[in-house]
Amino acid sequence: YGRWDRKVGHYRRYSKWRMREVAREAGLSVAELTYVNALAIPAWVAFSATFSEAKVDRDQRGSLTLWDRTGVPVSRALERRVRVPVGLNLLASLRG
Repeated sequence: YGRWDRKVGHYRRYSKWRMREVAREAGLSVAELTYVNALAIPAWVAFSATFSEAKVDRDQRGSLTLWDRTGVPVSRALERRVRVPVGLNLLASLRG
């Protein structure tokens, strides 16, 4: 989590152990907890490394749109078939 995440509206990133702890503190149990969007990790690293306030609005928006249209569907198709050990995002299904 860094400046680029804040600029694009991300609030925070959780590890599996932290998500379990937050759920427990809220009185919830974890039904499912899995990483998703593994293919986006290299792009996130690249965007974070080259981050600048001006570039987010001008140059990176097109790249993000391209990723959303192409990378996300490919990543979803792959992750339906293979459970990935890491990912850019954590998907949690919680029960109260």
